[in-house]
Amino acid sequence: MFSVELTHFISRTLGREDWHCSDLPQGANNQGYKLSAGGKAYFLKRFAPGARALNKLHNEYQFSCQLSAAGITQIARPLNYCPATLSAIYEFIDGQAVEQITQHDISAAYDFIQAINGPNIARAALNEATDSPALLADFVHLITNRLTRFEAHRGNQDLDALLTQIETRTQLISATPGIDWQQACPKDVVSPSDFGFHNALKSAGQMYFIDFEYAGTDSSWKLLCDFFAQPALPVALSYLPQFLQSPLFKTQASEPATLKAIYELTLLKWCLIMLNEFLPDVQMRRAFSWNISCLKEKEAKLQQMQLQQLNKSKRYFEQIDHKIHQLQNLLRDS
Repeated sequence: MFSVELTHFISRTLGREDWHCSDLPQGANNQGYKLSAGGKAYFLKRFAPGARALNKLHNEYQFSCQLSAAGITQIARPLNYCPATLSAIYEFIDGQAVEQITQHDISAAYDFIQAINGPNIARAALNEATDSPALLADFVHLITNRLTRFEAHRGNQDLDALLTQIETRTQLISATPGIDWQQACPKDVVSPSDFGFHNALKSAGQMYFIDFEYAGTDSSWKLLCDFFAQPALPVALSYLPQFLQSPLFKTQASEPATLKAIYELTLLKWCLIMLNEFLPDVQMRRAFSWNISCLKEKEAKLQQMQLQQLNKSKRYFEQIDHKIHQLQNLLRDS
């Protein structure tokens, strides 16, 4: 099942050779396994080979080490990682995926963000989060750069129409008067980056947060807007005022017009992320995580996923007007 090198890495890390491995539900880009040895359980994560795989492996492991060293317990404790096999071993969290978000869950997420931005975190040891903007204008550039990646893969009428709608709406937002798009976005927060309840587990009444491949120091604009825009397990905007009361987001609380524009751009960005199944490099990562050997079965699943994601993105785009209207009301009443 595993290469000799990976087998040796596991045995060396666990300090024994009589371990057992069992499959887990696979992630979108990686493989995950449960390792059992001596009455204890561990989590093995294997990254799909690719140009950024080693960076993601190292970044996630390093970020977890810094949080663990600072006494943050709402994460899986890191044990070891192996660049040669693009693998890492963490403490196993015997938890359940979040299915319905409660006020208690929101408070757990809020407390986690406060904790990782506390004085015990060694910020200098962290990398910059992926796609962290230097200027507000970079929120526009993130979308135009993502749109460029689809240029070579156009031809699907429904996909093309949606991409055009996203491009047009982005241009309109970028022309919003009164916003200083050259305003700097300092790396003023520590962020898990892909932060939300889609990357959380509940165990014994405790919420644990996982998946720190893109984590690091980031802009508070990006952290806040991503948290309330991620589509996998959407967080209701009614919880936004609680976050705006935090000193971490005082800039966003004081600039409502800019917050509206950045949030809308973030929603558009997520529309594009949902279409990643149309990009060849993402298709390779999906194939790795599916671990399907039959070529026909793999192609059929890809086509199914592309249709599913396209429909999901279209529905998400259609919800943007409602979300922006809701945000305006919240900002007006707060």
